[in-house]
Amino acid sequence: LPWILCSLDARHVWRVALSCAELRKSATRPQTLLTLAESCKVMESRDPLVRALLPKEKQEWSLERLHLCQEPPCLAAISFAFASDAITINAHHELERIAAILVKHPGLRLSIVGMARPDAPPELGLALSQARAVRV
Repeated sequence: LPWILCSLDARHVWRVALSCAELRKSATRPQTLLTLAESCKVMESRDPLVRALLPKEKQEWSLERLHLCQEPPCLAAISFAFASDAITINAHHELERIAAILVKHPGLRLSIVGMARPDAPPELGLALSQARAVRV
């Protein structure tokens, strides 16, 4: 049974596992998850986000971790009010989503970059960029 699972990606394995208790039991065995990870070559990835999601010492694979490695989260831009460091309502939701990922995967690191309009006066643009980066 595990060999069938190894031909699927983590998202599809999870969907199949939800429909059948026996498949769920098989799909969540550490050896099956390791085989899935090896078959999709996530451990060979050079992507820093994928590398950060790989299990550390004494951690085991989970279907969620494998799925995140296969399809790393794409983080949306955080929007601000015009000429301000105030975060929009949509940005609050995105930050909550990012925070949930970071809580589940404490080894994950993000790089935060603050930007302002390129046509703004340089002093104002730099100050606003820094204020926005600090706000996030």
